[in-house]
Amino acid sequence: MSLGLNSISGLISGIDSQSLVDQIIQVERRPVYLLEARKAQEQLRLASYEALQGAFEGLKNALDVLRRPQDYRTTVAMVSNAQILSVTADRDAPAGTYTLTVNQLAQSHQAVSQGYADPETELGTGTVKISLGGSEVLSVELTEGDNTLQALADAINEAGAEVTASVVNTGSGATPYQLILAGSETGADQLVTVSSDLTGGAGLAFGSVGAVVVGTQAGSSAVASGGHYTGNADATFSFDVTTGGTIGTDEIVIAWSNDQGDSGEIVLPADYAAGEAVGVFGGLVLDFGAGDLQAGDNWTVAAASGTIQAAQDALVSFGSSDGGATPVQVSSADNTLTDLIPGASVSLLKADGDEPVTITLRQDAAGVKSRITSFATAYNAVIGFFNQQMTYNADAGAAGLLMGDPIALRLDTSLRNALLTRIEGLDTEFSLLSQIGIGTASGGSFNADGTLSVDEDQLMDAIAEDLDSVVALLSITGRSSDADIVFLNAGNHVAPTGAAAGYEVRITQAATRGVATGASIAEPTAGSPLLVGESNRNFKVKINGVESATLTLATGSYESGADLAAAMQQLINNDEDLGGRGVIAQWVDDAGGQGHLVLTSKTWGGTSKVEIMDVDDSIYADLGLTVGSGIDGKDVEGHFLVDGEMETATGSGRILTGDQEGGATRSLSLEVRLTEASLAAQGESQGSVQVWSGVLDQLRRDVENYLDSADGIFARRAQGIQNGIDDYDQQIEAMDARLEKRRERYLAEFSRMETLLAEMNSTSRTLSSMLDSLPAYQISYGGSTGR
Repeated sequence: MSLGLNSISGLISGIDSQSLVDQIIQVERRPVYLLEARKAQEQLRLASYEALQGAFEGLKNALDVLRRPQDYRTTVAMVSNAQILSVTADRDAPAGTYTLTVNQLAQSHQAVSQGYADPETELGTGTVKISLGGSEVLSVELTEGDNTLQALADAINEAGAEVTASVVNTGSGATPYQLILAGSETGADQLVTVSSDLTGGAGLAFGSVGAVVVGTQAGSSAVASGGHYTGNADATFSFDVTTGGTIGTDEIVIAWSNDQGDSGEIVLPADYAAGEAVGVFGGLVLDFGAGDLQAGDNWTVAAASGTIQAAQDALVSFGSSDGGATPVQVSSADNTLTDLIPGASVSLLKADGDEPVTITLRQDAAGVKSRITSFATAYNAVIGFFNQQMTYNADAGAAGLLMGDPIALRLDTSLRNALLTRIEGLDTEFSLLSQIGIGTASGGSFNADGTLSVDEDQLMDAIAEDLDSVVALLSITGRSSDADIVFLNAGNHVAPTGAAAGYEVRITQAATRGVATGASIAEPTAGSPLLVGESNRNFKVKINGVESATLTLATGSYESGADLAAAMQQLINNDEDLGGRGVIAQWVDDAGGQGHLVLTSKTWGGTSKVEIMDVDDSIYADLGLTVGSGIDGKDVEGHFLVDGEMETATGSGRILTGDQEGGATRSLSLEVRLTEASLAAQGESQGSVQVWSGVLDQLRRDVENYLDSADGIFARRAQGIQNGIDDYDQQIEAMDARLEKRRERYLAEFSRMETLLAEMNSTSRTLSSMLDSLPAYQISYGGSTGR
């Protein structure tokens, strides 16, 4: 019978079998401890490689900003007085020095209404219409119970239009509350005008328009004035009939001018309806009764301005007056000038006609130097890591984790040798890094520990002396045998050709731009100008798929087709909805006193489109423009030849990029500046392109290959180490499983020993009891015998 002693260590024997078995297993587990130590070593090695990979990624980031020629050609702008203007320059803006004098800043128009006793004064019921620059931007309907001065201001602001409103308390007089309207657009043409049709209240007026004062009038038509004048200053308008006729039957032309220097014409078409309002300028309107007007009829109208800030253009003198020179006078509707200096944007901040400002655009040599020194720092971080992890520290008596590692040794050697590369075949001044101050110590040799030094003075001298040679030495560069083909970039897939035969270029389609062409019309001249009025001034365009707001030509006479084209181009280029998608507007002479307008998108390729959208009824007859799509642009098309074999390419605008999988020209990018006419004249063959890989580009290619997530050295090495760690885990797990079974066997044997000992003890006690009782039995037996 079991005594249940097998779980009680040493209960019978007094032996601590559990402890004894643990000690036996600890001795037998020594091979596992060796495996765990090796696993821990591999884990440290893996962590070391991960840290090394991080250093290489930092090196790659530093090399990425030095891989293309354009990374070295950046322009910085400096100004002599930053309080007057600021300048930002494009990367490739040409160097130069310019002088500007800001005589006047562009301003938006602000107009103030008549005064009211209270902001809750009811204006009446009806409609208030607000225009900016001649185009209506908002119509507010005032209804009973919601028609106060403050309610109108709130409605204007809530509409989110291009005009904002505020009610101010001037604190003077019995009517201190006034409504101020402010336009969001700057420029002399961006006048805020208000027309209202209100009844039953105080009404709304901005400025005032006087009655017509007749000078000479032989015709029978009665002329009346009206509107709310929002010109910049009080003015007296004079009107003279230059072409007379009967109202509603003949076209009548009336010239106007004011004492502020403004002038123009109004045209009453043959179908003019008597009493219809005709806009003149700044909100001033006239209406004409039935009858006739005769040439020579004239009258005047006095207008008081409600302007508190004049709408005005920026005025800039471009150039210096030193030496008797005459600067060019430039006007702009806003305070940012993008077409004045090539590749630069000038922001006007303050007007000071007595302070010419010098703008200097120059090569950003300091930026190039900074990027190169950042590369040196990242390179030195990698070399420093190798120096730490691949050496033996005698003082500490310990070796680096990567000491003797063949892969690490290969990477270290490759990295150091890469900077000794000599670039051959380029006709440039520099062929080694040491010639531009990179990689040399003060003594003229490489640093003993393999790190880089940068002689900043020597580097800056090299950049200033011959930037093209510096670029060729460091980055990926290309050279085309045809001036119409410009090398842009070559990725890792492109094998450098050096001075050997390059990649042949074949172009089958030159890039074009979207264009809309108007019908032929009579060419405007000084003697026979094109008159633009209310019936032929409004149109919309869609450029590259984006539609403009309604564009409104200024009324008046256009004495040449070029003037008309320039006015249209400015309207389109300044439209906010188009977001800078501009056009080139041209007048094309058709001979014989005829011509036509052409609108060409500024962008190239299949997405380049120009469409004429909504137009006034008379625009086709007068300007030759009709609603419809023009001719879409085309992307460049072509391919490459490599050893006589064709490799495909994709065009986007004027950019042709090799795309053949596995091809030698994959990711080779060129700008093709051919026109369809020049392509037809020259034919498909456009020479060849040679590609050189500079020192840093070659290093970047190597580093990118090392870091490739699928096949790179780091990925393969990390996987190899991890496989070893996993193998150790499997061995340790298997050995521990065997040891656990052995532990259970040892414990079971001790348990059986304890059981046997218990049984033996029990037997011993039984025998002892029997023996103890045996002598008494013998004495009793012997006594009986004696009797």
